[in-house]
Amino acid sequence: MNILIGQDNMWKFIGGESEKITDDLTAVNTFFGWTIQGCYGDNDKIHCVLNTLQTHEYTFDVAKFWEIESIGINAPREPAQVDVKIYINEITKRYVVALPWKISSEYLHDNKQMARKRLRDLTARLMRDPQKLREYHEGVEELWHSGVSERANEFNNSNSTVYYMPHMPVYRDDKSTSKMRIVFDASSCQPGKTSLNYHLSTGKNCVADLLKILVKFRFDKIALTADIEKAFLQIEIADSDRDVLRFLWYKTLPTMNEELPELAEYRMQRVTFGVTSSPFLLATTIQKHLQVNEAKYEGVSKHLEKSFYVDDMVSSIANEAKAIQFFKGATDIMSGAKFNLRKWNSNSLSLKSLLVENKQEPPLVQKVLGIVWNTMSDEISIEFDNTLNYIQKLKPTKRNVLKTMARIYDPFGMLAPSTVRIKLLLQELWKEKVEWDVVMPDEKTKVFENWRRELPILRAFALPRRLTTFDNATVELHIFADASPKA
Repeated sequence: MNILIGQDNMWKFIGGESEKITDDLTAVNTFFGWTIQGCYGDNDKIHCVLNTLQTHEYTFDVAKFWEIESIGINAPREPAQVDVKIYINEITKRYVVALPWKISSEYLHDNKQMARKRLRDLTARLMRDPQKLREYHEGVEELWHSGVSERANEFNNSNSTVYYMPHMPVYRDDKSTSKMRIVFDASSCQPGKTSLNYHLSTGKNCVADLLKILVKFRFDKIALTADIEKAFLQIEIADSDRDVLRFLWYKTLPTMNEELPELAEYRMQRVTFGVTSSPFLLATTIQKHLQVNEAKYEGVSKHLEKSFYVDDMVSSIANEAKAIQFFKGATDIMSGAKFNLRKWNSNSLSLKSLLVENKQEPPLVQKVLGIVWNTMSDEISIEFDNTLNYIQKLKPTKRNVLKTMARIYDPFGMLAPSTVRIKLLLQELWKEKVEWDVVMPDEKTKVFENWRRELPILRAFALPRRLTTFDNATVELHIFADASPKA
């Protein structure tokens, strides 16, 4: 198999290890193995070299496929315990954290050349759409004016390590608030160098188990959801670490067919989306804040500790009185750390009325960690519209069967009687060693087409969110399994 990789993507595959062989040849470790890069030859002829020394062969393991298909079966391996310094800034009243270094920052390259190149590429793309260019410029300006970032040239830290992060826009049309987010690439590095993410620890996995959060959401009568507004950006980075969170933009808005404005250097003051340790720093800060407030807010802090999945709060409460108490207590607790709990929603009409009084307008239907929740009927279902439109256009090949399977997000297994058929089809295709992009044999194509025609029926399928109709029921989990010759 031959792959032609353009230079704009090549650096994504290159790791941090390199060994100089001669003045012209260097061995570089990549995702595909060790390669020799450079030039060799005499004055008459020059040959460029990019030779892979190691090959990787992947054999599909059907048993492993079924293992990783289920959520919450095997606990992920956790890295060693990482100590992180967390304290309160007495002026801003925000939590301050230090970056958890795995490898000393003194070996970190500044990456400025790569950041400048990526900025030129980004500018060229944004120039094609003046509205997006203006929106992006205003986004960078907002980071600065809101105190999330600061001008780096205002600080003369000649002895500190510096690293420049490339950045890019990410657009989410399904978001009810910000449609565009600026995302930083702390994995960027120049050939033979290492990135910021390479030097930082990901920390202990403090993110709650997704399935546990969703199951608890179905326990009690009153369901509640909310999220933290711009959660990462509410936590300050220690001043000693800010120079490794630098980025480049322009002092004024770039204009088509004119010389680019002078560059401005910024550095992030807050926890940054795109840095590998950020999820750990957010989760650790939230846990610390909730533990500090346990005595003052009795059971509310404890309940919140088990209700966050990153920055999403998902829970259920026994009755309306307790739900209203929880809403008020949770809002107070989180605001104490500058965390604004917003986009509250509930199936309780009393709580909805309270939200309207607080100038919030909860939608009737929303997604909760990927599951569709109708707050009026209090039912959950699987989002199908985009999936159906996508699947109907696919040719019946093994690759497209796998794509189809990956598009259906069903953590509760609500659609298992239907989706197990497509999984069994994929299993058979692997066993028969059918090629990836060849149209499947007629009998397999027929199975795929029949299954695809039945999918629209599942649009109307929904289950009650609540697991039981009894207010004082004791919930227990019982598991029954039976052997199957296929699944």
